[in-house]
Amino acid sequence: MKHPVLSNSTRLIIWWLVWLFITAGQLLLYYYAYGSFTATSIPDGIISLAIYAGIGLSLWYPFRYFNATNSRNISVIGNLVLSGAISVTLWVLITRYLVLAVLPKENDYLAYWDVTFPYRVGTGVFIYGLIVLAY
Repeated sequence: MKHPVLSNSTRLIIWWLVWLFITAGQLLLYYYAYGSFTATSIPDGIISLAIYAGIGLSLWYPFRYFNATNSRNISVIGNLVLSGAISVTLWVLITRYLVLAVLPKENDYLAYWDVTFPYRVGTGVFIYGLIVLAY
């Protein structure tokens, strides 16, 4: 069972270029919405979406198992919703604590986190949907 992205170097390069584009889009969105958070938004955006890119690569294996020909539709939908909730929650938690560990002690990251949290969860669900559609 070969992973479709990891088995081909061109696909892997395209995968990371897409994530670079998504990171740039998120950084621009947060810059225009919250211009005063630029010192924390850049490391947060890069770390956050690098983590989600790794989670996205690992999601192919359960998707392959979920889409077995003998599975019922309700089972597939339930598995996708559950894996989405787990992956978005894991992504949010890892991002928060890793960025806090990387940034200097004197920062405004917690205020930035509180303001962007609803958008972060929405973005995570949207990106999860794109990953599902891609696989």
